[in-house]
Amino acid sequence: FRFSNTNERILLFIGTLAGMGMGLATPANMLLFGDLTGAMIDFGSEIISSMRQSQSIYRIRSLFLKSALYQDIGWYDLNQTGDFASRMADDLNKLEDGIGEKVVMFANYITAFFASLILAFVKGWELTLICLTSLPVTMFAMGLISWGLNDLLQGCGVGDCTSRLAKKELDAYGKAGTIADEVLSSMRTVVAFGGEDKEVERYVYLFIGNN
Repeated sequence: FRFSNTNERILLFIGTLAGMGMGLATPANMLLFGDLTGAMIDFGSEIISSMRQSQSIYRIRSLFLKSALYQDIGWYDLNQTGDFASRMADDLNKLEDGIGEKVVMFANYITAFFASLILAFVKGWELTLICLTSLPVTMFAMGLISWGLNDLLQGCGVGDCTSRLAKKELDAYGKAGTIADEVLSSMRTVVAFGGEDKEVERYVYLFIGNN
């Protein structure tokens, strides 16, 4: 550069600034248009997923109710209607979460991983191969940690404890729904005999007294 004159140095400076701007434009372009495109696609995905999810849950609710209505009369002696309504609401709400948003999120992350991997190979396969050398080790370490943690939790009885607590929670909500339905349908009788505090204690005991 010592043989360059003033004009050449100015041009070199401008060219360097232009190169820096070009380098900044690439990630800025990816960030701007990536967020814009992602927002539009995400909006459409949520709308379509919500529509499919609502239709599926409506059909499942209808089949669930139809199955309950066609049970033998003895089934109603063993299962109270309030318990049935509460369990149906809680179970279907969890099912709704499982078949709706989580499916879309799973597809989103899997597609993003493979698309990013393909783009990395297209743009610079040498650097991508170097970076991928640590991928098997990372996956093996994560699998080993997950396997060891799962065995540790099972050994401590955490898995069985979680299942028992979940079942206990559903049973408590079902019985509480039965009590609430019974009290609200006979509110005049409860008030006439001054049983408000007693009914509140019955309801609260299901969540606190059984713990």
